[in-house]
Amino acid sequence: SSGINAESQSVITDNKFNIRPIHMLSVGAGTGGFEVDLVGELGLKLDYICAIEPSHDHGVVLETALRSLDVEYDINRSFFSKDFAFSEESKAAKRSFDLILFSHSLYGFDDPDGAVAHATNFLKLTGKILVLHQGAPGSANLFTYLTSKSDPNIFSARKTFVDHSLTAETIISRPKMRSTNE
Repeated sequence: SSGINAESQSVITDNKFNIRPIHMLSVGAGTGGFEVDLVGELGLKLDYICAIEPSHDHGVVLETALRSLDVEYDINRSFFSKDFAFSEESKAAKRSFDLILFSHSLYGFDDPDGAVAHATNFLKLTGKILVLHQGAPGSANLFTYLTSKSDPNIFSARKTFVDHSLTAETIISRPKMRSTNE
């Protein structure tokens, strides 16, 4: 398994992503192992998946992994940034996503909060973003950074360790809190 956990299961079952097929965006999909596990082990039902993965080496394995899911898919080899946009001819440009996954991909972002905030542009209003991140000091640094940039009612230990998901509607409907240290 690629890190399947109770929180991932909760996001899938609580939102009925195991009942009705969804559109999913995976940012920094790597080799696709986690996405395959979400489908195979947790029963995630996909209608379409777009995987963003700039690494050519990962992309070759990712193609095989996504093909094994027997769903419509696209692989975008761009880097995801605050300026990222799908090309007009891309199938993904015509869709919004029920689930956006950052599975251990935020480590490489200069502005992880900005990446998550930008991802909400591609999320359905009722959609969810699932962020998986681990390792000291990585998790502590990311958590501290995101909490310093967010409203505590949206992103805090109290909120995220209970809910583990944020809707685009919740994120974009509230102003960002700014740290006094900026």
